Amino acid sequence: MPTITRAVKTRSLKYALIPIAAITLCLSAMLTVLYVMQLEEFAKERGHHVSRLLSQLTYQSMHNRLLLQSVVHTAVTDGDILAVRVYDLNRNPIIHSGPRFSEDFQLDPNQFGLDPQHQVERKSSLFTVPIHADHDTFAPFGWLVVEIASDDYTLLQYKTLLIALLLGAIVAVASAWISLSFSRDLAEGLRLVKQGMAQLRKGQLDTRVNADQFVEFDDLAVAFNQLAEGLKQQQEDIQRNMDQSIEDLRETLETIEIQNIELDLARKEAVEASRVKSDFLANTSHEIRTPLNGIIGFTSLLLKTQVSDQQREYLRTIQHSSQGLLTIINDVLDFSKIESGRLQLDYIPMQLRQVIEESMQIMAPAAHEKGLQLILHVDPGLPANLLGDPLRMKQVMTNLISNAIKFSSGGNIEVTASLKTQSETQVEANIHVKDTGEGIPESDRKKLFQAFSQLDTSNSRKHGGTGLGLAVSKGLVKRMKGEIGVESNAEGGSLFWFTATFGVDTQGDEENKQHLLEGSHFVALSNNMPLAHQLQEIVGSERGKLQIMTGIPELIGLVKNHMQNNQPIEAVFYDIDPHQEKLLDLHNLRELVDQLKRFYACKTIFLCTPSARRQLEHHLTPDSQEYLEKPVTLNRTLHLLRKELAPLKEETSIGRNSSPYENKPRILAVDDNPANLQLVGELLNGLGAEVALASDGKQAIELAENKLFDMIFMDLQMPVMDGLEATKIIRSRESGKRRTPIVALTAHAMAEQKSQLLLAGMDDYLSKPVSEAQLAHIINRWLKTRKQLPKIAEKPEPEQPPTDSSGRVVDIQQSLKLANGKPGLAKDMLSMLLANLPADSAKIRNSADSNDYATLEATVHRLHGGCCYCGVARLKSAAQALDKALQNKDHSQLAAQLDNLYKEIDTLIAWSRDHDLDALFETDTSEKSASITG
Repeated sequence: MPTITRAVKTRSLKYALIPIAAITLCLSAMLTVLYVMQLEEFAKERGHHVSRLLSQLTYQSMHNRLLLQSVVHTAVTDGDILAVRVYDLNRNPIIHSGPRFSEDFQLDPNQFGLDPQHQVERKSSLFTVPIHADHDTFAPFGWLVVEIASDDYTLLQYKTLLIALLLGAIVAVASAWISLSFSRDLAEGLRLVKQGMAQLRKGQLDTRVNADQFVEFDDLAVAFNQLAEGLKQQQEDIQRNMDQSIEDLRETLETIEIQNIELDLARKEAVEASRVKSDFLANTSHEIRTPLNGIIGFTSLLLKTQVSDQQREYLRTIQHSSQGLLTIINDVLDFSKIESGRLQLDYIPMQLRQVIEESMQIMAPAAHEKGLQLILHVDPGLPANLLGDPLRMKQVMTNLISNAIKFSSGGNIEVTASLKTQSETQVEANIHVKDTGEGIPESDRKKLFQAFSQLDTSNSRKHGGTGLGLAVSKGLVKRMKGEIGVESNAEGGSLFWFTATFGVDTQGDEENKQHLLEGSHFVALSNNMPLAHQLQEIVGSERGKLQIMTGIPELIGLVKNHMQNNQPIEAVFYDIDPHQEKLLDLHNLRELVDQLKRFYACKTIFLCTPSARRQLEHHLTPDSQEYLEKPVTLNRTLHLLRKELAPLKEETSIGRNSSPYENKPRILAVDDNPANLQLVGELLNGLGAEVALASDGKQAIELAENKLFDMIFMDLQMPVMDGLEATKIIRSRESGKRRTPIVALTAHAMAEQKSQLLLAGMDDYLSKPVSEAQLAHIINRWLKTRKQLPKIAEKPEPEQPPTDSSGRVVDIQQSLKLANGKPGLAKDMLSMLLANLPADSAKIRNSADSNDYATLEATVHRLHGGCCYCGVARLKSAAQALDKALQNKDHSQLAAQLDNLYKEIDTLIAWSRDHDLDALFETDTSEKSASITG
């Protein structure tokens, strides 16, 4: 408390002591001055009085000198009279008694007047009075000068001053004492209040201030105590509320914990239900698709036989109904996968134009039935080689084109693919599908992309379907990091659009445009301008020139004019309107074709549907014209033009002993399945690589230790040592040396294992079965310093209705495709699988009976890997389901899955007894073997 005490004392002295001291000093000084003035006046009066008395005595003795002398001497004996001098009328001293006057004293002649005079000296005062009679004041006899001492009066003045100072000091001290006492009491009261506040701040709410000895602090103490009491009451209330809140919160947390447990149980049940539902849908769809495939296949075979028109219509109805049912099953299955988050997209090389054109070809029959034409426009700035999932992209395009066909009754369906944004590694494409349908009202557009939603839900609706196509498309587009939407108006026509993000295949070779049509001239005879412009784009991509005409007379004139100018028209694209197919004037058309060929050496290329082509081929002269079936595609159009006008030079094929690399890449392939290992080795040899083979991880480590490889293809699940462990050991032994790219080969979904592979040290992965194109792409990606392999494209296939081979025991065409079109290799792969089936079946049975899940998982995984390259879809599906369950440690349906696998193994073994592999894999009978089913 020293600060408070010091401050209070300072202020008390300042406001109490200083004013009192000042007043006391002023009063003392004033009284002292008044008293001194009174003393001086008293001394003066006394001097005058003594001088007058003495002058009277002197007057009476003026005539008696002795008496006068005696009077004068007697006066000097008085205590305070120092000297007396008598002057005559001439102002001459006649008698003097006492000490001599001060040397400074000089009697002024003006002093000898009729009135008494007073003169003050340093230590005395001189009084001069005239000597005269009482009754005569105007005729003096002389003058009397009396010197009276002033010491007594001076001493009295000093005493008075001292008394005044003492009195002032006493008053000041008393005031100071009173002030300090008050300040001490005030400070003590404030200290108590401050101490109480400090205790309150520390939470001691029972603190009270007792200020009974300080009357001045009574009100403050009462207020403080009331404040403390109020704070205490508030704290008690708050504590009670907090205790209640904590109790409520504890009960709430317990409730939430119970709910969380219930929700977790519900979530697990929902996940399990979703898994069971997905498995059920997968199994059910598989079981339904198998007989559907038979229905569709045998219906197609029946349509090729001699049947009546009525029977043909019935068969076509069965075929279309089956196709519709198959589409519904596929949509339901895909929607289930999307809804559960189990749908994973591939990321493989693809060409967007080729994917869209294949989708249009699939939907072409449905479009032809309604007289619709499918037209594609592709932005030249869109990169040709991309990375994405071509199958899912094709599914989205098929849904949108199918939807456009369903709601259109005539005209064109235009598909446009353009570049939206592009970076070094990614491309965002914008794709539009425009139809001429009925249009969609604004209120109905939000329902389009909802599952099981249809615009017309009445019993009389014109269009069928489950309402899942657009919902599935939305889910797929979302996984492609894009958006989907629709623009339409009620008057007619809709524009469905979506965006999708793809990777840029920087390792893929750009198409080698030879510009073989440069300088060539063509004509399109068509009233369909979008189709004519599509032809212009295709011909212009090879630097050819195409003009558009709408009438035959103008066409003949243009062809004739070009011939005269030595710029002949190489070919005329004659567009057959689907609605005019049955009204064709075949006689005039034949004459036009013959005239163009005979007089102008101009080829005629008919743009038509398959039905119109059959009609034209039946009535026109063979070899006088060519046919380009709709929809028009880039590859087929350019292939036809090159074949007719500028045949391509045969390129030297890449043989086993010739390599597209400047130095053969040294590649190590590792797989425990002999068939898979042989296939990968053959494909790599076909690409011109120097290949080494290993059957397990330990052999791979030994080979990698003794020889430097440019790349390693590593299987994951192998005996002795698996691929992950082998990769870790290889990486540990590199330790600063050149890092060898290691690519995983696996039959599992890589989205679930990618992080595990990267942690093990792998650089990339390929899902089985692998193709030569995939191997070439992955080699080009990682061997950047070498000369790249040429881009390997899939061979064009003839247009066929989409089929499902999952119902066949062995699909020879698929087996040949997986073996890169090599019948010998395909036969060897299937032969090795069939040779090992009995032993694998016995091993699986023994492992299952003894609950040896590790051996069971390894055997089933090896069997699954072997099935990936043999075209045995049913056995592969059964092995894959069991392999996945064993991988996930899910043994709930193990018995049923084993029974299904045993059934498929027995079925395949039985099939092998009934078929001759040498006959099936003859190269000249591949088409025949494609239709064989188990």
